[in-house]
Amino acid sequence: MSTDKKEYGISVIIPCYNVGQYVEETLKSVLNQSFKNYEIICLNDGSTDGTLEILNKYQSLYPYIQVFTGENHGVAYQRNKGVQRARGKYIYYLDGDDLIKENCLETLYQYAEADSLDILYFEAESFYESKEIEEAFPQFLTLYHRHKEYDGVYDGKNLYIEMENKGDIKMSVCLQFVRRQFLIDNNIKFGEERYFEDNLYTVRTMIKAARARCVRDNLYLRRVRGNSIMTGGKRKIRFESYLEVVRGLMQILEDEKQNSALQEAIYKRIRGTYINIFKDYLGFLRETGEISEAESFLGDGIAKEFLNVLETTNMTK
Repeated sequence: MSTDKKEYGISVIIPCYNVGQYVEETLKSVLNQSFKNYEIICLNDGSTDGTLEILNKYQSLYPYIQVFTGENHGVAYQRNKGVQRARGKYIYYLDGDDLIKENCLETLYQYAEADSLDILYFEAESFYESKEIEEAFPQFLTLYHRHKEYDGVYDGKNLYIEMENKGDIKMSVCLQFVRRQFLIDNNIKFGEERYFEDNLYTVRTMIKAARARCVRDNLYLRRVRGNSIMTGGKRKIRFESYLEVVRGLMQILEDEKQNSALQEAIYKRIRGTYINIFKDYLGFLRETGEISEAESFLGDGIAKEFLNVLETTNMTK
């Protein structure tokens, strides 16, 4: 592990779990950047394939690559650890199986410095591991594109309201570039959700930002593959993670009582999240005939919670 105390322009934080097939290509996409004042923090999340060996090899070759390894806690936990260890002015989160374009870090840094930004949002392109996956998940082709332009610098709450109402919020933190001191000053961290950990983090950072901007540059290359978090996952854990997101959003509603426009935008997010809960989990249980498990969850009051929130949010329509 490097003992270098240098400060950097950007800390690239890469959680890695069983991405041995991809992570070398990911690291090379960072090493090939036109911008050079960065560090790479790799967090091995209990991988059981050859991921750690590849990370250690690159750490031995480059003094600005640090590798930390531990038990499997999930990407949210690892990203928080990465921020704690970071020495960059800006934080950039990169997934261990994706790529960034050669001008990505330089472009983001220039935007952020020119406008003294707390946070910057941008876009991505998707590519598929196979034709079969492309046919199964065609929505990813345009998933990371927005509908409209957002010119100039916004107060974060106003940007959130406008983007939510246009259906342009993209929850992936890989499409966000954030000032590290802003995260520290506002004590913003990822929660403990195993899935959808981007969701609450994205809302919290956006509404806390004094200076936020969204650009249309496609700088990220999202790999769509089988058995990834995007295309797979354990249904029960996904379901519980969705509920944690909703509970966090409900707390934001409580905290933002004086901003009716922001509250309405958050209500819209809650409605969409609850719809996803039922599509993603309860619908699956009905299809597979696991009615007893579904009834167990319903008996715990989750259906009542859903109906209460849905009734409340419908009042804003």
